[in-house]
Amino acid sequence: EGGIRNQDATWVSARLLRNRHVRSAAWRHLRGRWAEAMDAFPPFTHRHFAEGLSGFFEPELAREVEAFFAEQPMTTAKTTAAQHLELMRVHVGLWEREMGTE
Repeated sequence: EGGIRNQDATWVSARLLRNRHVRSAAWRHLRGRWAEAMDAFPPFTHRHFAEGLSGFFEPELAREVEAFFAEQPMTTAKTTAAQHLELMRVHVGLWEREMGTE
């Protein structure tokens, strides 16, 4: 009782990845257990992991994410991952422009 159902875990992970207070810790946790997560959760739910990435806007964290997916491409949700990585890049660009760090 009180646990997260397997089919909902990727959705919950995506929400954590979008939460500015915990996104960095959530990303590092997921990254460290990526292979285990890919095996543990149904492939049709993997797209939720990618959906969480579009909320990233911190340049350093985004570079970390880009490097990870360059080495470890998402095979079950390629198009979704590509779309959300692109959206993440847009958010980083906006952040850098607004913060004057381009």
